[in-house]
Amino acid sequence: MPQFKNKKVLIYIFLFLMIGTINNKNLANLSFPNLNNIIVSGLDEKSNLDIARKLNVLKVNNLFFIDRSKINKIINSNNFVEKFTIYKIYPSSIEVKIEKTRLIIKTADDNYIGSNGKFIKTNEQINNLPIIFGDFNVSDFFFFKEIVDKSNFKFENIDKLTFLPSKRWNIETKNGVLIKLPKEKLIESFELLDVFIKEKKNENLKIIDLRQNSQVVVDG
Repeated sequence: MPQFKNKKVLIYIFLFLMIGTINNKNLANLSFPNLNNIIVSGLDEKSNLDIARKLNVLKVNNLFFIDRSKINKIINSNNFVEKFTIYKIYPSSIEVKIEKTRLIIKTADDNYIGSNGKFIKTNEQINNLPIIFGDFNVSDFFFFKEIVDKSNFKFENIDKLTFLPSKRWNIETKNGVLIKLPKEKLIESFELLDVFIKEKKNENLKIIDLRQNSQVVVDG
């Protein structure tokens, strides 16, 4: 969510005092400058300029009457946005500071999934990211990743991740081991995997099958 950092209370007090000192005739002529300067940073130059250009529709308003929902919609239309902060610079400028999302995994159709939960298309070549296969929802992936991150297994060790029609996951590690996970009890399975790897760390294993309850089946 954006954070609007300004001094609203002081400004409202100032306006109240100022308006309180003028008569009705002057009040009718009272006006405030419209927004005329928008600065965007945090993404690449092209994206920053594109967002700033789209925000130009706000220039018909002054800072007191900016539509926050419209700002949110415009900025979040760029899939690289993780979160952002807006600073109001009175009387007529805003500065948008964006935090760029982190690309987590590559999809089979050459898209990426960002840490913001969005599918992202980019020409940028990102090395050493795992590839995900299968008919999955983003929520399926993030649920799985949360379990992995809480375990002793390192997500960075994954080369390929496959979501099967049976709704379970297979992992292919960067050192060529296939890990077959069960559909349920993933936390317990990773705990079992951790114990097993520590015991068999010097063995050249090709398949570790954890689909059987509390059992490990291996193929060297």
